[in-house]
Amino acid sequence: MFATAGRAWWWQGTQSPPPFLGVVPATLRSRRSAKLVARLDLLGIRSWDDPGIALDRIGHLPDLVQAGPHLREGGHVHEIGQEYEKVWAQLLPADGGTRTADGGPATPPRWTAGPPGRCRRTAGPG
Repeated sequence: MFATAGRAWWWQGTQSPPPFLGVVPATLRSRRSAKLVARLDLLGIRSWDDPGIALDRIGHLPDLVQAGPHLREGGHVHEIGQEYEKVWAQLLPADGGTRTADGGPATPPRWTAGPPGRCRRTAGPG
């Protein structure tokens, strides 16, 4: 899958990245060095597991599903759901609050899941 630098991600994990994710190719990942990571950062390529960009990932996952209807089927649904849960786990500290992009506390809107692809706001700011 081709992705522009602003939509590509660096994968640091030892396991293979999810197939739906546009990550830097394995050949480049195998040559990982501090210099390479710094250069990728200059290009705007973010690290998927970086808790500091969890809000970016929350926005990116629904965009992926919307752009690729095949991701709404089969095992992809489960994989995307798992990634979504991981992102929220990074955003939601043990005390039950949330953090903003700069690490400060925030109160998120509350959403209720409905039929597939539908959510509605039930409480919260905004």
